[in-house]
Amino acid sequence: HLGVLIVYRDGPVDERTAAGLAALRPGLDPDAVIPAGLDGLRRRIEEMTAVGASKFVALPLQEPDDWPSHLAAVADATFDLQT
Repeated sequence: HLGVLIVYRDGPVDERTAAGLAALRPGLDPDAVIPAGLDGLRRRIEEMTAVGASKFVALPLQEPDDWPSHLAAVADATFDLQT
């Protein structure tokens, strides 16, 4: 099984990322493909597990100011999804 990369964000999608996505897929709404916040990350993982994915790498779009606190929050939001 291959892992699924899920990029998520805490704020708006920055212009550089939006432009890069637009170059790859004109008309694609960045908000539709980059989940917002940890609730959005959790929902995306749930959506992906519903279609058979089982391994994930979650990557924040913007680097957190405090990695240890951020990773603890990600764990709190998602670890119960482990099987």
